[in-house]
Amino acid sequence: MRKIWGLHYSEIYADDFLIWRPEIRNPFYEGNGYKIGMNRKFLLEALKSGVDRFIIKVGQREISMNVPPEKELKRKDRAKEFEDRPSLFENSPAMRIYYFKL
Repeated sequence: MRKIWGLHYSEIYADDFLIWRPEIRNPFYEGNGYKIGMNRKFLLEALKSGVDRFIIKVGQREISMNVPPEKELKRKDRAKEFEDRPSLFENSPAMRIYYFKL
């Protein structure tokens, strides 16, 4: 089990694919489906590491999700589709959380 900015995940290798299984503690139901939040640092590290897919566990189900490209994160920045949470540490930057529909 590994951790990036408080988000625990495990790594799975399947054939030539790298899959991360993050532990999302509180997915929430909105409209007609679930939404989850993942922090920017985790997503950028996944892109840098060449992760192909995420597998998100919601209750007893596992949902496969594409790793959002950096272009999508920039779009979410422009559209203000994020939440900045203050850091727990003094003089540290806020943690940016992006939300995704599953």
